[in-house]
Amino acid sequence: MLDITTLVEIDSLDLPLPIYKSKKIANALHDELGSFGIYVGLTREHVEQIQTYSLDLSDTALQESTTDYKRFGKGDYAERYTKKHRIQFVLVHEETGDVASMIWYGPEALPEGLEFTVAVTQKEKSRQWYTSAYRTYGKYRGVRITTAFSAYILDLYKKSHPKNPMSLAVQKANKPGIKLYTKLGFITIAQDNKENEYIMQLI
Repeated sequence: MLDITTLVEIDSLDLPLPIYKSKKIANALHDELGSFGIYVGLTREHVEQIQTYSLDLSDTALQESTTDYKRFGKGDYAERYTKKHRIQFVLVHEETGDVASMIWYGPEALPEGLEFTVAVTQKEKSRQWYTSAYRTYGKYRGVRITTAFSAYILDLYKKSHPKNPMSLAVQKANKPGIKLYTKLGFITIAQDNKENEYIMQLI
């Protein structure tokens, strides 16, 4: 269980922060693993850890369900950060400095060519959507931190972007991911058959 205490309201910050700048916004206490901090923005150390995780070919769960090897491991982080305008959050274990989990969101239209599985009006499609992604790394999987951390960040999103729908893309074979996203309040609204993904929307 992760008990989270807010330190800074994100509405008081000008987001996204400049590259490699980070601000602690909450403390989190796990009943077995101890203290964590929740930060908005990534330091160079955070980025380097995430790049290392992304290049770890032994992490089959990450490699099979994401494109992080190319996107974070081999890609140019600075260039991507400048272009994408993502707001990034990390859950960091205070004692070790490990990045345990990361979430980001940012403005992005729904992909073209989707096969919708629920009724979505053209007006709804043309709104400013935000896309999002969720990662938990290595030994921090399965220890009851991901759901609480994700729910906390999604609550921040709802408060700061009440009129902007949020989506995510998940590989159809990623059953654990689909289970988590459903628990967090996402529903499947479309299939992206080109990428073999479901598109889910936060309700």
